[in-house]
Amino acid sequence: MRIQQDIETKMPDAAQTAVPTGAASSGRDSMQKTRQSAERYKIQIQLSERAKNRLFELVEKTEAESAAQVVREALRIYDVLIDEVEEHNSELFMKDGETGEIVRLKLF
Repeated sequence: MRIQQDIETKMPDAAQTAVPTGAASSGRDSMQKTRQSAERYKIQIQLSERAKNRLFELVEKTEAESAAQVVREALRIYDVLIDEVEEHNSELFMKDGETGEIVRLKLF
């Protein structure tokens, strides 16, 4: 399946991939490079209480090492899905496991 291959090749090592997507904080650059083995960026984001709770639920559900890992994986998957829709004019569908109903997913 092309989507699975894209997910695996888009960002093969998400833990070592820089993903600059943040906003500025207290007058500093929006992205601060950290001194680690790979180029990485530290960002800060503001989340509502609901979003924060959902993020940490996903950390537990996916057995991720951190909230950052969940965000990196979500970004990687979202990137592949958007590319699939834009580049191949694909449509995404989900089948309800209980009813069998097929519903079109809207990404944007």
